Amino acid sequence: MYADDVVIFLTPHQEDLILTGGILEIFAGALGLKTNAAKCMISPIKCDLEATVMLLRHFPGKIDPFPVHYLGIPLGLKKLSKMALQPVSCSTYVDLGDGRKALFWVDRWLQGKSLSEITPCLCAAVGPCIKKQEL
Repeated sequence: MYADDVVIFLTPHQEDLILTGGILEIFAGALGLKTNAAKCMISPIKCDLEATVMLLRHFPGKIDPFPVHYLGIPLGLKKLSKMALQPVSCSTYVDLGDGRKALFWVDRWLQGKSLSEITPCLCAAVGPCIKKQEL
């Protein structure tokens, strides 16, 4: 079994890297997941050479300089323009596994709450035209 498309933002302090690595190992072991190291990318943000080397020591992968694209969305240090978000026209439905579908951002499918209630800052960054898009 594989899990894809995970992004983690953390400081390159040795203790944080060790703890994060341990959490990921426990999670993978509990679910029987495997990491494809060939697809792992490390994108240091404002890190010096020493911090980058420490990142690679704890999380093997290829260096992919920041800014990057994640799931087709450009990630950078500046606010994205509406034009940059236009490619984010992927399905906004989530299959609940019992034959029902829910709008990913606005329906209350996560323990009775919507993603926009749980993560308002992330939801605001996505924009209203994407959140309510129907297939």
